[in-house]
Amino acid sequence: MSRGHSRWLGLAVAAALVSCGGEAAAPVGGAVIELVAEDDAPVVGATPVVGATPVVGATIDIGSVRAVTDEHGRASLGADAPYPVMAVIAADGFLTEVVAIEEPERDEAVRVAMRASLGGRRWVMHAAGDVMFGRRYEAPTEGEALLPTGDVAAGARAVVAPVARAFAAADVRVVNLETAVTDAPDDASYPGKRFVLRTAPPALAGLEALGVDVAVLANNHIRDFLDRGGRDTLDALDQAGIIAVGAGFGTEDDEAAAAAPAILTLDIASDGGDGGDSGDGTAGAASGEIKVGILAWSTLSGAAANDSLPDDDALVPADLTDDRAWQYEARVWEFESASFTVAAEARRVGSAWRLFADNESRLSRAEVDAAWASLRSVYPELQDWVARRGHGGAAYWQREASTAAIAALAEQVDVVVVQLHAGYNFQPTPSSFARETARAAIDAGADLVVAHHPHVLQGAEWYGDGLIAYSMGNFVFDQDFLLSFSSGFLRTVWEGDMLLEARYVPIELDAYRPVPVVGGAAWRTARALWEKSQLGATCDDIDGDVRAILDDPAEIAALRPAHVQLRHHSAVLGEVAPAAISAALTLPSEVAVPIDARGLVYPPGLSALSLGRSLFEWGHFEDLLADGERRAGTHWQLDDDDTEVVLGPYAYRGRGYLRLRRAAGGELPAFVRPLARVPMPAHRLYRWQDAALVGADGPAHYSIRLVARLAGGGAPFMTLSLYQFDDGSPSEDPTNRALAEHELAIDIEPDGQWHELELAIPDDVIQQGDERANAALMYVRLGPPSRGEAYFDIDELTLIEWRAADALPARPGAYDFAKNHAAEERVVTLEVLALE
Repeated sequence: MSRGHSRWLGLAVAAALVSCGGEAAAPVGGAVIELVAEDDAPVVGATPVVGATPVVGATIDIGSVRAVTDEHGRASLGADAPYPVMAVIAADGFLTEVVAIEEPERDEAVRVAMRASLGGRRWVMHAAGDVMFGRRYEAPTEGEALLPTGDVAAGARAVVAPVARAFAAADVRVVNLETAVTDAPDDASYPGKRFVLRTAPPALAGLEALGVDVAVLANNHIRDFLDRGGRDTLDALDQAGIIAVGAGFGTEDDEAAAAAPAILTLDIASDGGDGGDSGDGTAGAASGEIKVGILAWSTLSGAAANDSLPDDDALVPADLTDDRAWQYEARVWEFESASFTVAAEARRVGSAWRLFADNESRLSRAEVDAAWASLRSVYPELQDWVARRGHGGAAYWQREASTAAIAALAEQVDVVVVQLHAGYNFQPTPSSFARETARAAIDAGADLVVAHHPHVLQGAEWYGDGLIAYSMGNFVFDQDFLLSFSSGFLRTVWEGDMLLEARYVPIELDAYRPVPVVGGAAWRTARALWEKSQLGATCDDIDGDVRAILDDPAEIAALRPAHVQLRHHSAVLGEVAPAAISAALTLPSEVAVPIDARGLVYPPGLSALSLGRSLFEWGHFEDLLADGERRAGTHWQLDDDDTEVVLGPYAYRGRGYLRLRRAAGGELPAFVRPLARVPMPAHRLYRWQDAALVGADGPAHYSIRLVARLAGGGAPFMTLSLYQFDDGSPSEDPTNRALAEHELAIDIEPDGQWHELELAIPDDVIQQGDERANAALMYVRLGPPSRGEAYFDIDELTLIEWRAADALPARPGAYDFAKNHAAEERVVTLEVLALE
């Protein structure tokens, strides 16, 4: 029996004690959950067919409360539950379910269909993206450390606590562990590496709390502390009882060890109970077992970083910093073997690297190992993150050998899962190589490919007989980029070797903690996943700039994108697109009108019409985090006592708004801002035209829209700080230069009433001479009144990117507003793919 099933059996026993007259009383009021048994008619990606049979005696666990369903399959979570909450639902003979629950607004039960476990023939896998517990978790830029030195393990458990019960509710649980787990000191890290990630061994308590069975190590950070750090990682995982896959260190053949699969065996119980992990590695599905094989590879070797290094002819930059000086040092390297001789000459690292790389393919393995060791003794900053050249590292994807390994594993197990580290950071679509590689894995026999590395959620596609989930984004990570906050984990439900359901459970990284979300946060993540699946584009590096480039029409027509429907705040993946619905909008001239139809919008191709995309989704001050706390203001930095998020009556819509206060007599305004800069790309999609790459979506214009009210006077205004962010070099830290600061006046009556406002941002503010801002930070400010106290309330604040409807590609997109540029009012009908 697996750890997951023993856990839920324990909960069921506890629930039975409560229902038989234990001390705990059944909760009253609040959300009502109704459980019904699903009819035995599985359809991949579809909403289960629901029968009328209630599921009686099930345990609904939200952490602070456990409720048990009655004879009607119903249970209340109680009026005092800390909504929104994540519920884990367990019942004998059924698969454990995870469901996010909002605070109820009306007397209506949340109906959940439970799938029969069929004696263990049905099973569940959870897969998540990038995980680490170092850097800002241990040494924050401000505030207390989430992982305090005195109790790292407790800190790690607290970080994952909001999502731990839900993620653990599966038979197989896998994450990409993108860090070295070691106590090695800073000076033991890989010299010259742009970023190094280290996690203290006690922090693996976080993985244990998540119930992780398999940690994927095939990534570009497992060798951040060289072979020592790799060996430490394997030892720490072994001590924690977690299987490692995708890296080899300290063996006779690290390359072979890195490419070895992990095989998990799930029992099919003869008594009708759920299956589990027997761990004996014997037999197969026909004898009462299901075998799941996991292989992992990285496509990132470090060669791209080496290729960017300057050679002997490169000019030394005038602004060369001390940390880059080594790139221009001339060092003497010499080497001699049977077929490769390097004369003793002073060379820069780039020239030495190219000399080695140009000759490597013709050398024997022993010569390669010796030459590389000699080269790195002179240039230790040269990067190699994979297992080869006489050292350990990640498993490196090599198409012929890797596809052969997949095919061989498919003969041994019932389900093959390939974990793939590939793509470009922060891009909306996979790289062409990542897509080619993922499809090759399916062709070779993989049933599911789960990819990571870009640190943002990408789309999914059905291909051949399998499913490809491109970048899963961050799961436990400390990045401060707005694009990296929204993510999720993938829940797949299987019957033997047949995929019954795939769905993403949306999460948000709130102060680096992964938290399930509900409502608008869940549907926006689901919609983004759907849009990225539909784009028909791949990313490539064109002369040092990574661009999302539209595929040719034939490739787009052949694409089988995953379609998304929202169910219980999670994104269910299907193969068939829903029928488009029509949404008619009455558009006055030059007024931003919200598109209330929740889904993807087809650009209508009309002139004098713009569609607007909301670039900042957290200007609605609602409590959307299922973290057991009643609070809002996610992703905002509040200014001491002068700013607060108010949850209660008198909101514009919903239950929350942001308030700024300022009393007379002060000189400085109260202010508040989001935590992170908002990306503002010049183009989201590109296309080839006459051998040149051009934008495929027309120029962008911008405005800020908000709903606000002012009382007591005071002077509200906004400041827009504009930046040029460049992350193009694989060997240098990103640059982030301030370009300009622009003040936007807010013209509003101090009448205490809500007003809808739109503030236009002039084009010449975004384009500063030859440079264009590609990120912005918004500040809301309130100057002091002449007397007394003033308050300024805001809601529904967003930065809108406007593009002409007739310039957009004919792909469904995540558009939130429409604006009519004609002089007269008109009615426009939009075609929408609805999320639900």
